Amino acid sequence: MPKDFSGGPPPNLTYTKLLSAEIGGKALGKADTHWNGLLAEAVIQAAEKLKDANALKQLIIVNHVIGRKEDQGYRFLASAGISVQRQDAINAWKAVSHIAKTLFMPSQDAVYADQGCIRVA
Repeated sequence: MPKDFSGGPPPNLTYTKLLSAEIGGKALGKADTHWNGLLAEAVIQAAEKLKDANALKQLIIVNHVIGRKEDQGYRFLASAGISVQRQDAINAWKAVSHIAKTLFMPSQDAVYADQGCIRVA
């Protein structure tokens, strides 16, 4: 059973590795099963749901730029039309949790090594 941290801070996620993750009913593929992959999928699903670049920009609580930027740790998400800077585990979790709560996405589970399973929203 996942631990539910949607009402407060998560456990220390420093040096954790995602083993599996699901958001918005979509399981991440093996290549995307990492904290920044989870964040990218949350942003992509938010863009699909909002269909408004300004609303998306206001929703994302980590460093981001509308359009393409691929230096300084940014990853361009073509389907969302936005570039998001890579984050450590805790900040990625906070950003995913914020997006999921704001957009009323179904509860999202992330399973990570050594500490178990958390529910992000």
